[in-house]
Amino acid sequence: MENALSAHARFGEFELDLKSGRLRGPNQTVYLAEKPLRVLLALVEYGGNVVSREEIQKKLWPNDTAVDFEHGINTAIKSLRRSLGDSADNPSYIETVPRRGYRLMVPVELVSDSGTPAEPEAAADSAADSGVKTARGTLIGRTVSHYRVLDVIGGGGMGVVFRAEDLKLGRAVALKFLPEDLGSDLLALERFSREARSASSLDHTNICGIHEFGEHEGHPFIVMPLLAGQTLRDRLNASKGALPLNELVEIAVQVSEGLEAAHERGIIHRDIKPANIFLTAKGSCKILDFGLAKLLEGEEPEESSGAGDSSSSAESQPAVHLTLTRTGTAMGTAAYMSPEQVRGEKLDARTDLYSLGLVLYEMATGVRAFSGETAALVQEAILHKRAIPVGQLNPRLPAELVAIINKLLEKDREKRYGSAAELLADLEPLRVVPKRAGGRRWIRKKLLLAAGSAVAILAAGLLYWRFHRRAPAFAERGTVVIADFVNTTGDAVFDGSLRQALTLQMAQSPYLNVLSDSKVKAALQQMEKPADQQLTGRVADEVCLRAHSDAVLAGSIARAENSYKLVLKAVNCETGNPFDVVEAEASSVKQVLPALAIAGNEMRRRLGESLASVQKFDQPLLEATTTSLEALKEYSSGNAYGSPTDSFAPMKRVLELDPNFAQAGSRLLECRRGYPGSGIHYQGLQPSRQGES
Repeated sequence: MENALSAHARFGEFELDLKSGRLRGPNQTVYLAEKPLRVLLALVEYGGNVVSREEIQKKLWPNDTAVDFEHGINTAIKSLRRSLGDSADNPSYIETVPRRGYRLMVPVELVSDSGTPAEPEAAADSAADSGVKTARGTLIGRTVSHYRVLDVIGGGGMGVVFRAEDLKLGRAVALKFLPEDLGSDLLALERFSREARSASSLDHTNICGIHEFGEHEGHPFIVMPLLAGQTLRDRLNASKGALPLNELVEIAVQVSEGLEAAHERGIIHRDIKPANIFLTAKGSCKILDFGLAKLLEGEEPEESSGAGDSSSSAESQPAVHLTLTRTGTAMGTAAYMSPEQVRGEKLDARTDLYSLGLVLYEMATGVRAFSGETAALVQEAILHKRAIPVGQLNPRLPAELVAIINKLLEKDREKRYGSAAELLADLEPLRVVPKRAGGRRWIRKKLLLAAGSAVAILAAGLLYWRFHRRAPAFAERGTVVIADFVNTTGDAVFDGSLRQALTLQMAQSPYLNVLSDSKVKAALQQMEKPADQQLTGRVADEVCLRAHSDAVLAGSIARAENSYKLVLKAVNCETGNPFDVVEAEASSVKQVLPALAIAGNEMRRRLGESLASVQKFDQPLLEATTTSLEALKEYSSGNAYGSPTDSFAPMKRVLELDPNFAQAGSRLLECRRGYPGSGIHYQGLQPSRQGES
């Protein structure tokens, strides 16, 4: 196996490293992109025999992905010929066999690094295993923006995904790059960009969000959370049969809730399948990959060019319809496409519901509703055949669930559910675990009708006690660690400033203690971390444990349409269990600090502090500190320095931004009274220039 992993293929004047994808020729050495490499590996494997276009299609697009195969294969062959300096008209390496495929025209020799011959089968396995890992192998170990690339997670027709570390926030993330051979494809670039725009506009617990969208050396990438768990496809492969009913219904409900949120924003996914549904280790479902998402007809406003009258009404503007697929091209994955999608018709939200029906069918039976040796045969079955009745394959299914799946799989979309909300209304009674979903509804299992009156009275009494008596969730005088905010807005003014503001807000409370900066630094020193280490994720949890504190109070800020969404979450750092979550919304940047103050007071109350205490010890945040986020940010950086001398300059800048920031003036006096050479003296807390009254 070691020889297989290091095997090379020699043919003509070239040598191919099967592990790295490096092609060394007489004039230059290049690293082949994923799809040209896979074509070459197939040609090498067949050793002069013809490789059909159908076989190349399966190697380039596994899992029945339906794209424009002809265009994709031609692009890969052209790219490979350019790397070999070959010509389609007068080939020396790759011959086109009309109506059949391609073959390599020169003999191939497989050798290991030591120069000994390698087993052809082993070398071919090594070549196949290299797959997507060679797509951007040169990125591993490098820094992209402020992310260090660690290794490859996987990839597909619309992207290669890496595991990476966010060097600013100290968190693990996933980086998704457009495949290199599509880098010059404007269609693919726009579709990839649209994935970032679509997903970033959706803020829902059942949709995988987007942290950032950027470029590296001309190649676009998106940054997503690195999720722990497995895809539904992996779960189905492991189960080798139908999933338990409770699990099936829970997944169906959560995916439906995610689709409902997307459809309400006018976004349809168009590629719902098990590989795009992620089951996290904590039990939630996330819809992945909005790369094929398409705004509903007329829902996307036209962007202004900046010229003319900007006040013109929307009615005077033609509706913009994003048409990024070639005419008649069906996008999606063959086994999970709707009939209208196969026909290349205009789509609406009901296409996602049909695809979800196919997923539910597979979860309920362990087999796909439609199958075939080729994507064309599968699509033909979707259009004209009926799936084996789901109840016949799994007689234990409730009649209600059978009816739901049958309705989802109606070939005439007018007979399907009209919306995800309608589907949820039928699914929720089947759900076993009571749960608040999407912050809007309580889902409860139906009470047993046979329960006796005594049990009903007792249950009613317990429910009354539960909702009218709130036991403190947090021990009085307990200590909290204020974590750094996760800022996904792209506005650096929130970095550091919000944590500082929340610290000052929570420090007013006599009910709880806020871990001081000095103790935070001491804990970081024990952890061998720098004093300015970001307090997020595991770092904040470990600081909490080392300082013998009770909870981490973490915050986040994100854009939500034309506003900012703030979330505060208090978590027991020892057990990982949340105490409570508070959300707030600010209509503008100027309203962020007032909204944070309200959220902070609400969190104090939810942690157990009495309302009277919260009202008594509630000096308005803007009066106690500053109205300037810039001043708060500078104040935060000044507090991060170890010595008073080092804090002097930042505090001086704070008071230049806001002379009325009392804490900054006090801190400056602590640093140094009458700093030599500064030209500044202090009278009380107000700075004044020498010579000024």
